[in-house]
Amino acid sequence: MSDHIDREEAESILQSAPFHQFLGVTFAEYEEGHVVIECPFREEFLVNEDKEIVHGGVLSSLVDIAGHYAVLSSVDARVPTIDLRTDYLRPGRRGPFTVEAEVDRVGRNVAVADAEVRQEQRGETKSVTLGRGSYGVSHVE
Repeated sequence: MSDHIDREEAESILQSAPFHQFLGVTFAEYEEGHVVIECPFREEFLVNEDKEIVHGGVLSSLVDIAGHYAVLSSVDARVPTIDLRTDYLRPGRRGPFTVEAEVDRVGRNVAVADAEVRQEQRGETKSVTLGRGSYGVSHVE
């Protein structure tokens, strides 16, 4: 039995979740303790079409998803979110998002991962959102 979820299994889990399918998220990188997720833009992400600002719930969801899979890449366990902190640095705009997450700590019962949502804006890659998630570690038997 593996001590963590491999990329193939993680992709299967990712693609089986209806919300993840709606977002269109895919793995760009998947290594133990580190993932990069890409998310294409959808019109439904906008909170206000006039200002073209992406709803903060989309950005916090991306933080949570990336953190979740970073932890899954480190343990063979169920890892429900138990706490999520999100800092919005600037508005998300039209265009795809890249989310990078790194495991900070895996304990017996709790794991912590940090994530950053980035986006090309005005020709530069900008950090849009930073977040930290805590995930319960419930080992699969």
